[in-house]
Amino acid sequence: MFMTDPLDQKALEIRLARCLELAKQFPTGPTAELLQDLEDELRSQLRTLAAKVT
Repeated sequence: MFMTDPLDQKALEIRLARCLELAKQFPTGPTAELLQDLEDELRSQLRTLAAKVT
């Protein structure tokens, strides 16, 4: 059984929350695109961590 480090998960959740806040401030343009890429990556990392808990 693998256990994820709760600090790693919490850090990713904090980064995702900040990313989402910034996305509200930058709804269009190149910054919005970069924030969307970052959001996708953070969500992917969270899914990977969740999948390790079995």
